[in-house]
Amino acid sequence: IISIEQDIISIEQDLISIKHDIISIEHDIISIEHDIISIEQDLISIKHDIISIEHDIISIEHDIIFIEHNIISIINMASFLLNRTSFLLNRTSFLLNRTSFLLSMTSFLLNMTSFLLNRTSFLLNRTSFLLNRTSFL
Repeated sequence: IISIEQDIISIEQDLISIKHDIISIEHDIISIEHDIISIEQDLISIKHDIISIEHDIISIEHDIIFIEHNIISIINMASFLLNRTSFLLNRTSFLLNRTSFLLSMTSFLLNMTSFLLNRTSFLLNRTSFLLNRTSFL
């Protein structure tokens, strides 16, 4: 009987340890969710940057129309606009690469969340098994 009681105590300690592990995993999941929210905010910020670039490009188009009406200054203005367009295209490329990276990071975090949820499910199943076993004992 003492051995059985010791086994029960040991199982209870294991269950408490598992509970602590589950709580720790839940905290990790919450942290990951916060990271995902932060990444989403970064993506929104990037979207606003891209919209701003689109507005700059529209502004450049208006400048080009103005240049067509001012033939004397067309060479200097065209050079300026080409440099500005190049800068905006480079910036757009950078922002698209950054967006791609953030999407990859989001995918990674979602996969990590999935992994943690699967791990939690496994631990819950294990807990259930141990509880059933304890109940059986």
